[in-house]
Amino acid sequence: VESHGRGHACLATLPAERRAADLTGARHDISGWLGRSPDGLAYPFGVAGVDVDDATREAARDAGYSYAVLNGGGRSNDRMAIPRAAVGDVAEDGLPDLFFRTLANRRPKTYLGEDGARPRRTPPRHT
Repeated sequence: VESHGRGHACLATLPAERRAADLTGARHDISGWLGRSPDGLAYPFGVAGVDVDDATREAARDAGYSYAVLNGGGRSNDRMAIPRAAVGDVAEDGLPDLFFRTLANRRPKTYLGEDGARPRRTPPRHT
């Protein structure tokens, strides 16, 4: 379990003091519930340059997060701006469909065969 902020506010639009309070408050809440502080943050809304700016990334770092993720693709060397796939709102009855469509679009892992050369689609069994 990681963090998504305390109030699901667009952090880039908050004054610095409120942004810091939201980020540190969320870490404090989760620490109280789980007995450990979260390492990661998924920025609310999370669009780079709109919902997340340099000050937001710095505030997340200052609040003690070791990494944070944005909505959207791309690449980043900044641990406070890691891109991730966005997941839209899904009604409860639509969740199974989303789950299975996502699985259908993934390639299965390929494992080495017992001789170390032939690929296989299932993990080897250890007896």
